[in-house]
Amino acid sequence: MAMNLSRRDALRAAGVLGGGAALAALAGCAPTNMAGSAGDGKAGSATQGGDWLGEAPAVSKKDCTATFESDVVVLGSAVAGSLAALAAEDEGAQVTVLEKWSSFHYGGFGAAFVNSKYQLERGLPEYDPQEILTDINRSLCYRCDAKLWALWAFHSGEILDWLVEKVLADSGIAITAKGFGFEDRTSEISPFYDTVVEIGDPEVGDNYREFVQTLHDYLMGVGVEFKFETPAVKLDQDEAGRVVGVIAQNAAGDYEYYAAKKGVVVCTGGFGHNDDMIDEFFSPRIARFLREQNWYNGVMQTDKTPEIPLDTGDGHKMLCWAGAQMEEKTHPYNSWPTSPLCGVPVLMVNQRGYRFLNEATSFLNIPHVVAEQPGDDLAYWKILDQASLDGELPSAFNGVMPKGAVDVSTTELKADTLEELAEQMDIDPDVLKATVDRYNEMCANGFDEDYGKLPKYLLPVSTPPFHAVKETLVCAVTMGGVKCDGDLRVVDADGAPIPGIYAAGNTVGRRFGWSYEASHIGLTNSLAIVHGYFAGKNCATS
Repeated sequence: MAMNLSRRDALRAAGVLGGGAALAALAGCAPTNMAGSAGDGKAGSATQGGDWLGEAPAVSKKDCTATFESDVVVLGSAVAGSLAALAAEDEGAQVTVLEKWSSFHYGGFGAAFVNSKYQLERGLPEYDPQEILTDINRSLCYRCDAKLWALWAFHSGEILDWLVEKVLADSGIAITAKGFGFEDRTSEISPFYDTVVEIGDPEVGDNYREFVQTLHDYLMGVGVEFKFETPAVKLDQDEAGRVVGVIAQNAAGDYEYYAAKKGVVVCTGGFGHNDDMIDEFFSPRIARFLREQNWYNGVMQTDKTPEIPLDTGDGHKMLCWAGAQMEEKTHPYNSWPTSPLCGVPVLMVNQRGYRFLNEATSFLNIPHVVAEQPGDDLAYWKILDQASLDGELPSAFNGVMPKGAVDVSTTELKADTLEELAEQMDIDPDVLKATVDRYNEMCANGFDEDYGKLPKYLLPVSTPPFHAVKETLVCAVTMGGVKCDGDLRVVDADGAPIPGIYAAGNTVGRRFGWSYEASHIGLTNSLAIVHGYFAGKNCATS
């Protein structure tokens, strides 16, 4: 079903999608000393895990002032944690959710589901999930865990239908199954499958706030207990290594013990606000980028600015103290450009004035390439002439942006000559002029000999005045994490499941390989929903 997206849709899409690549290798976490007694503080020695890990706090059950019992304890109350709690409750489990902040956090407006009845009944296409799975595996260079993606490809549709029937249908919340409607997916400017479903008011930019609030309201109504401002500090293990509970700290600073008869599900997000971890797992340049251009707290807040940072790697560290292993090599992160031209494939040059990629590459994957370019920050320039700005512009969001839809007046540099424009950009005029001349020559020939951009996206830069818009990448969240098996059980150095512990969301590793996957909308939230569901269900039925 072909659909034309509005400018609002395009901006909303640009505000929630991201992709990226990290460049540094990372070390595994230290295994637990299973010979030590539970709560002895010796598990996960920093000598094996690196300075980022440190040692587990020397606190045990005997230090706790209160004890609570549940079947399942969920750490984190965002999308993944909410779905874990919902699935566990659906299996009849008594559930407690611990959240370190004063409220839940959220981000995004949609997620991708494959072949739900809800979508098919509204005219969205039916896909071959095996084809989609193969496409994703190839895109991620098979560095991802195919089992984790298979859960989404083969089960996301039925989970959406379950969500609608169990919670959403009677909640009054808006649900919009929509497609981008691209018939031509031969170029990365339009890579999206028509699988996105928006949950929440489509007029609200980050309508997942409404979605998560709806889940919380339902869960509280059926008896799930939420403990806010109660961060978990340590997983408790018995002598055999099974996770049997959580030690948390309440708002007054007292330790509390939460016994978990069935197990614990960790959904504590990424680690973009832990300096030691980003120094460990990313190259110095990307680590600096994650620190200086991190937008996560800015877009993921609820009623007030958080007084404590989110995404500080708490769950990763607790899991590693319990014997978990972080994924090897490069960790991905979610990033996107900030400019009115986001997703528009006009001429792009780096901070030295040289063209450096096929501009029709998905903007979700551009950080991969930008990270290799010179300059003090992860930024580049988009160059276009007045004729292009006045005309229809190709777009990653709806195929074409109508005439006059792009307003760059507040962000652009403008000049009557390329030499004058280069001086404003602090670029060698000769370099920029040579770059544009070469590009215009290929536009005239209808063939991009340098990077292979399709002819329909070759827009010459020839009609003054000339415009330059700087796009700077911002980081939303890190997406690397601990290894899990296909049942979302957290595994140790030998790949064996650690009894009693599950994970979901951005705490889980080996989902995105080198870069964010760009072929479906909102895949971070998509995996959080599906993996949260299975982690909670499997924990409750273990």
